[in-house]
Amino acid sequence: MTEEEVHNVALNVHDHEHESVKNVLKGWNEHKTDFEEMRHAVDHDPNKKIYIGNVVFEKKDGKYNLRKSNSIH
Repeated sequence: MTEEEVHNVALNVHDHEHESVKNVLKGWNEHKTDFEEMRHAVDHDPNKKIYIGNVVFEKKDGKYNLRKSNSIH
Protein backbone atom coordinates (compact mmCIF):
# COMPACT_ATOMS: atom_id res chain seq x y z
CA MET A 1 0.00 0.00 0.00
CA THR A 2 1.12 3.51 -0.76
CA GLU A 3 -0.39 6.80 0.29
CA GLU A 4 -0.98 9.27 -2.49
CA GLU A 5 -2.49 12.70 -2.58
CA VAL A 6 -5.13 13.38 -5.21
CA HIS A 7 -6.28 17.01 -5.34
CA ASN A 8 -5.17 17.57 -1.72
CA VAL A 9 -6.95 14.44 -0.42
CA ALA A 10 -4.98 11.56 1.13
CA LEU A 11 -5.72 8.26 -0.55
CA ASN A 12 -4.43 4.80 0.45
CA VAL A 13 -3.68 2.95 -2.78
CA HIS A 14 -3.48 -0.84 -2.68
CA ASP A 15 -2.50 -2.91 -5.73
CA HIS A 16 -0.75 0.16 -7.14
CA GLU A 17 0.73 -1.78 -10.06
CA HIS A 18 -2.66 -3.13 -11.22
CA GLU A 19 -3.50 -1.54 -14.58
CA SER A 20 -7.09 -0.64 -13.62
CA VAL A 21 -5.96 1.08 -10.42
CA LYS A 22 -3.38 3.06 -12.41
CA ASN A 23 -6.05 4.12 -14.92
CA VAL A 24 -8.44 5.33 -12.21
CA LEU A 25 -5.68 7.34 -10.54
CA LYS A 26 -4.59 8.85 -13.84
CA GLY A 27 -8.16 9.86 -14.67
CA TRP A 28 -8.72 11.42 -11.27
CA ASN A 29 -5.47 13.36 -11.44
CA GLU A 30 -6.45 14.70 -14.86
CA HIS A 31 -10.11 15.39 -14.01
CA LYS A 32 -10.67 16.92 -10.58
CA THR A 33 -14.45 17.00 -11.03
CA ASP A 34 -14.58 13.23 -11.60
CA PHE A 35 -12.64 12.66 -8.37
CA GLU A 36 -14.86 15.05 -6.42
CA GLU A 37 -18.01 13.33 -7.73
CA MET A 38 -16.70 9.90 -6.70
CA ARG A 39 -15.77 11.20 -3.24
CA HIS A 40 -19.27 12.61 -2.86
CA ALA A 41 -20.77 9.29 -3.98
CA VAL A 42 -18.69 7.18 -1.59
CA ASP A 43 -19.34 9.58 1.30
CA HIS A 44 -23.10 9.16 0.80
CA ASP A 45 -23.18 5.45 -0.02
CA PRO A 46 -24.60 3.37 2.89
CA ASN A 47 -21.70 0.91 2.56
CA LYS A 48 -19.11 3.65 1.91
CA LYS A 49 -18.00 1.63 -1.12
CA ILE A 50 -18.23 2.27 -4.87
CA TYR A 51 -17.17 -0.12 -7.64
CA ILE A 52 -15.46 1.36 -10.69
CA GLY A 53 -15.23 -1.62 -13.00
CA ASN A 54 -12.91 -4.01 -11.17
CA VAL A 55 -11.62 -1.32 -8.78
CA VAL A 56 -13.10 -0.48 -5.37
CA PHE A 57 -13.12 3.05 -3.96
CA GLU A 58 -14.10 3.01 -0.30
CA LYS A 59 -13.99 5.02 2.87
CA LYS A 60 -12.95 2.97 5.87
CA ASP A 61 -12.11 4.34 9.32
CA GLY A 62 -12.29 7.88 7.91
CA LYS A 63 -9.71 7.18 5.18
CA TYR A 64 -10.18 6.80 1.45
CA ASN A 65 -8.91 3.57 -0.10
CA LEU A 66 -8.51 2.49 -3.69
CA ARG A 67 -7.89 -1.17 -4.51
CA LYS A 68 -8.64 -3.85 -7.06
CA SER A 69 -11.84 -5.76 -6.41
CA ASN A 70 -11.81 -9.37 -5.27
CA SER A 71 -15.04 -10.01 -7.18
CA ILE A 72 -16.70 -8.90 -10.40
CA HIS A 73 -19.43 -6.23 -10.15
